[in-house]
Order: sequence, then structure tokens, then C-alpha cells
Amino acid sequence: MDDSKVKVGLSPSLLTTPIVTPPDKKKYSLNKDRAIKKIHEAASRQLNVKLEYKQGKVVMELSASAYTNMTRALEHYYVQNGYQVTKDSKLDKQDFPVETYLSIKNLETQKKLFRICMYHTTCRILVTGALIDDFLYKHIEDIVKSLDSELQLNELNKEIQRICLDEQAQKSSPKDKSTPDCKKCKPGKSLQTSLGEHA
Repeated sequence: MDDSKVKVGLSPSLLTTPIVTPPDKKKYSLNKDRAIKKIHEAASRQLNVKLEYKQGKVVMELSASAYTNMTRALEHYYVQNGYQVTKDSKLDKQDFPVETYLSIKNLETQKKLFRICMYHTTCRILVTGALIDDFLYKHIEDIVKSLDSELQLNELNKEIQRICLDEQAQKSSPKDKSTPDCKKCKPGKSLQTSLGEHA
């Protein structure tokens, strides 16, 4: 057997496993109130998937439920179809995930095809790269078909809206205080007798 024709490689199961890099930290803390508001707005969108081709980039604006489905479907599609997927995440200072990136490469040539940027609080996805046409004309239709049904997405959006509204209501409702405020004491530090005076 001619050794020059023997190729050394990994088993197919190892080749299609996504590569996960350690997450980077952003220099800010996510404003949770604004994030909840944006997710509520995303859950209220009329279309579950809106796709636009702008200046050589694909911009997807999704409902909150479709976004959750799409982030999983994208990674699953490329792993299952034999592409090399490198996953990178961005966290805020408090370790909340704010962005995830998938770098999609051709497994044989190791050529980068495109990069998928997923922005969690706005429920938007940006796709850029040299072979964006492959994504747009060959892949996205199959990926969208793998999402939950329109009815399921709409029901999940209603549930997300309810959860967001409940969370916003909890933050805006006044705190229940078992003892009246005392201007002389720091909150949580006063001791009061049955007459309401300091002990």
C-alpha cells in the first residue's frame, strides 16, 4: 500500500462536534429591566421570522419564541450537515449571556463560509461572510422548516409576554413593609416597641 495516499483524520463524530471557546466578558452589566422590555417587545412582533438582505448581510428579526428555536436550529443544522461549527459567547460582567457567535467552516477545506451573530436581548441575528448566498439560498429554508409551528410559536410568545409583564410588575410594585418607616433609622435597622418608639 502506498503511504503517500493514506490520509490521517478524525472519526466523523469528532469532526462534526461544535468547538466551544471560553466566553468573553463585556465591560458592562446588562440592564435587566431594559432586557425584559426588549424581550417583551420581541414576543409581541407580528412576524415570527423577518429576513432582510442588506448590503451583503442577512439580518433576521425574530419573535422571542422563534429566536429561541432558531438559535438551536442553526447550530443543529450545521453540525448535522457536516460543517465545522465554532461557538463563541459574550457575557456581561455578571455572567449573563448577551451574544453568541457561530463560525461556520467547510469541513474539508477549512474555509470559513460565514459567521452568525445572535443578539439575545433584541432577538436579532446577523449573518455575514463570503458565502452568504449559500446561507440565503440553500440553508435557511430547511432551517426555518425545522422550527416549531406558527401556532406553537404564537402560544409560546403569549407565555413569554405574560412572564415579562409579571417580572416588570414585581419590580414596579412597592415593597411590603411590616414596620413603618422611621426617619431616624436606616432601613432594616430599626427596632420598634408596641408603642412605635425606639427600643
